[in-house]
Amino acid sequence: MREKTDQEVINYLKHHVSGVERVSRLAGDASTRNYFRLFTGAQSIVAMVYPENNSDEINRIRALTQNYREAGLNVPEIVDQIGDNILLQEDLGDISLQNYLSDASGEETLEIRNDIQIVLEKLKNIPSGKTFFNMDLDKMRFEIDFFINNFVNRFIPSWKSGKELREEILQKLEKISTETIFAHRDFHSRNIFIKDSSLYLIDFQDSLLAPKYYDAVSFVFDSYLKPEAREIFLSIFKNKTKPELEQIYLTAYQRNIKALGTFGFQYFSGNRKFFHSIKPTISNLRKNIHFAETSLLAKFFSLLEKEYQI
Repeated sequence: MREKTDQEVINYLKHHVSGVERVSRLAGDASTRNYFRLFTGAQSIVAMVYPENNSDEINRIRALTQNYREAGLNVPEIVDQIGDNILLQEDLGDISLQNYLSDASGEETLEIRNDIQIVLEKLKNIPSGKTFFNMDLDKMRFEIDFFINNFVNRFIPSWKSGKELREEILQKLEKISTETIFAHRDFHSRNIFIKDSSLYLIDFQDSLLAPKYYDAVSFVFDSYLKPEAREIFLSIFKNKTKPELEQIYLTAYQRNIKALGTFGFQYFSGNRKFFHSIKPTISNLRKNIHFAETSLLAKFFSLLEKEYQI
C-alpha cells in the first residue's frame, strides 16, 4: 500500500476534523507513526497517524491511557479516533524533558529527579495484569539479535565476531533477575513532556512487565541526557545494596545495547539524526560496572570509533 504524502494526510485531517484552520507537521519518533498539530481557533490538538490500519495498537493505547490515569499519572487525553489509524490527543506543547534539562539549573534538575522518583513509584504500582507483554529472556535475546544485525553487522560488515559477541552479551543478561514489575518500556527524556509545571508521559503503548529497575535505568542512563544531569539522576540509586547495584547495571547494560540496535536501524533506514546518540550510549556502556575493556564489545567499539570518527 502506498504511503500517503503529508499533504494528503493534512487534507484528510481537515476533511474529518471540524473547525481545523491550520495543520503543521511535528517531529516524529523512532516509529512509523507521524504526528500533526491541528489548530482550531485558539485551541490545538495532536493527530497521531499510522501509515495503515493498526487497531490493535490503538486499542492498547486507549486501554493504557485509562490505566495510567487511574494510577495518577499524566498522559495526553484522547479526544477522538478516526478509523483504525488515527488518534486525536491532547496537545502537550513542545517542552520535552530533554529540552527542559538542556538549560536547567542544578536545583531545577534536582526537582525533576524528585518528580521522576514519584512517577517511577506510580508506574511500578500499576497491576501486572494491565499488560500482556513481558521483557523475558527470549525478548532480550531478540533485542541482542536486533543489535547484532542492525548495528554491528551494518556498521562494520567485515567484522566476523558477531556470533561470539552475541554469546558474550547473553551471558551477562542471563544474570538479570526474573522478578518483574509494570514498566513504561521507553521511559526517557524525549518521552516526557512538561505542561502546566507537571510531567506528562507519552509513547507508552509498549508497556510491559520488565526487570525491577527497567524504567529507572532507562531514564538515568538515557542516551539523550547531558552528563551533568545524569550525575544528579544517579542519586536515584543511592543506598542500594551491592546485589541491587549489580541488577541496576545489568539492566542498564541491556537497555543501552537495545538502544544501539534502534539507532543502527534508524540510521540505515535514512533517519540520520539518531547517529549523534551513539557516542553517549557507548559512553554509558563504558561506565557500566559490567563492561570490560578486554571484551569483544570494547574491541568492536574501538573499530567503530576509528572508522566513523565517533
